[in-house]
Amino acid sequence: MTREPKIPMSPTELPQQRIHEIVGLPERPAEFNCEVGYGVFQDGAFPKNAPTNSTYLCQVEWAWSPMHNRLDAYYLHRGRTHWSLWSKYWDDNWGRWEMVAIGFVPKRDVSNKQA
Repeated sequence: MTREPKIPMSPTELPQQRIHEIVGLPERPAEFNCEVGYGVFQDGAFPKNAPTNSTYLCQVEWAWSPMHNRLDAYYLHRGRTHWSLWSKYWDDNWGRWEMVAIGFVPKRDVSNKQA
């Protein structure tokens, strides 16, 4: 991983809150057969263990009450045959970071920017 998620512990550690406009997206390939979800993937699309050489994309945090919140970091992994999207989150049941695959697309004809 290129970056571990950071949990802000004081108001001074909070990132600046802002929205970034996406000016343009690359063209979607003609055959962009992506799969997204938890546990719905074909065998061989993902490494057996969480990859260690993924690219950090972003981190998001939200709360629905003062006692209930969630922080997820997202990573993109380029495998031999597929691009895969991974989510890393704090599992407070076990007291450690967990990483799960949440999406993939075959690598053929899909550039880095399109993935």
